[in-house]
Amino acid sequence: MTDAPPLPAPRVIPTVPGPPVIGSLTNLYPHRLRAFLTGAYREHGPVFNVTGLGQTFTVLAGPEANVWAVRESARVLRSLEAWRPNDRAFGVQRSMISVDGPEHRAFRRVEGRTYTRSYLGANLRRALAVTAEDLAPLRAGDDLQVAHWCKAVITEQLARLVVNGTARPYLGDLLGFVQNTLMVRVTRQRPPLVEQLPGFRRARARSLGMVETLIDEHRRVPPEQAGRDPDLIDDLLAAQAADPAFWSDLDLRMAAIGAFIAGMDTAANTLAFVLYRVGRHPDLMPALIAEADEVFRDGPPSMETLGGCRTCTASCWSACACIPSRPP
Repeated sequence: MTDAPPLPAPRVIPTVPGPPVIGSLTNLYPHRLRAFLTGAYREHGPVFNVTGLGQTFTVLAGPEANVWAVRESARVLRSLEAWRPNDRAFGVQRSMISVDGPEHRAFRRVEGRTYTRSYLGANLRRALAVTAEDLAPLRAGDDLQVAHWCKAVITEQLARLVVNGTARPYLGDLLGFVQNTLMVRVTRQRPPLVEQLPGFRRARARSLGMVETLIDEHRRVPPEQAGRDPDLIDDLLAAQAADPAFWSDLDLRMAAIGAFIAGMDTAANTLAFVLYRVGRHPDLMPALIAEADEVFRDGPPSMETLGGCRTCTASCWSACACIPSRPP
């Protein structure tokens, strides 16, 4: 009988060096974070620790982390610890983004319909109308804060399509409330004191008040009376009527405000990144413009037509592929 081969020694996760106590704290602010994490990834690899004020954060970065997350995250990760503090900022104990398993599926059954590709396809003209409104004031040569513009467009599109509301008068409040809440409670980049500042409290009150008013309007005027198709809030009200023990008024508020924040940092930043990279490659523009002219020649295209825009897809991949990755 032979001895089993020894198990490989566990690898020690490298820690990004920094001064005592504060660690990498000064690099965790938004204007430095991206460059800091990119540099740390290139130096230390896809898994590394970052310290600050006595806390240690483990970072998973780069394409290796993306591949691992797709393959393994459902088996080894869960959302509760990361997102419950965020839920509490909205007055609830759980939400679709903080729970997994059957409870998550219960939320998604109600909230998912108005976020589907088919729902967007049925409302594509309304989404494109928002884009046209935001493009109309722009002239050739104008300076444009691309990321903020993308946030404004996508947030307004979701507000109109998903809950038949508008984010226009509240965009600053939503950005101030939601993004500060995330940096205090989820990423812990900012101290809890931020939530006591008058500006934050005002932004929170206006954001939540806006959603509560919208829900009240939906209660008073159902879709058949309003002459519109049922939206997310109508689905939530129907679910609450069927199972009031599961859906409290605060749960409805949390789910409804999701329409205003669902793309604020995800789709908006992705779009801004693509626009920026394509803008750095003007040689791609003639073919992109020609394809857009063809696709929109007879009016707004279908989702299938948009999905078949090969020049746009190939150009975006080509531009984004120019980003240097970590050396082997």
